[in-house]
Amino acid sequence: MPAADRMNPRNESTRAGWILRTARASDLSAVGALLSTCTLPEEGVGDQFGDNYVIAERGGEVVGVAGIERHGAYGLLRSVAVAPEWRRSGVGAALRNV
Repeated sequence: MPAADRMNPRNESTRAGWILRTARASDLSAVGALLSTCTLPEEGVGDQFGDNYVIAERGGEVVGVAGIERHGAYGLLRSVAVAPEWRRSGVGAALRNV
């Protein structure tokens, strides 16, 4: 089941101006840029990018991301990143709670 399908539909994010959704292939470039801005490694993100990643978006802009990489029966938290101007807005907590 895609990560975004597990989200609470009453999430406060819409009032804050951002939404959470499942990552799309077209998000990969923006996610790479966000990881770079947050001084997190970009290497290997594209290897499993997709349904196990959640995007926080505002007005078409990626403002946060969280992902799980699958390794057999195990999952590895890939990265949780929030754009500096969106920190302390609840984005990170929402991504963590998906």
